[in-house]
Amino acid sequence: MKLHNYTFAVLVMLLCVLCFAFAGQAEEQQTGEALFKAKCAACHPKAEKITGKRSIIRIMRNPPPYMPVFDDERIPEKDAREIEDYIFRLLKKEV
Repeated sequence: MKLHNYTFAVLVMLLCVLCFAFAGQAEEQQTGEALFKAKCAACHPKAEKITGKRSIIRIMRNPPPYMPVFDDERIPEKDAREIEDYIFRLLKKEV
């Protein structure tokens, strides 16, 4: 009976560790929508003023004078791609 209790305890602990590991991973992998809302929506609600198929990442990295620079340190490449994909999906819905 002690072996059964020990096995059960080990399985419960393993399950807890896995849950915390996956929860942390989910927080790290934000969606394009969440990233857009956190980084862009203050100036571009609903992706306003964003038109065409231009490279959104290129604009982030080399913006017009009225826009702040979002370099790789402020928005890593992976996150910038997520944002760009999200914006292009929004633009497709509008067409």
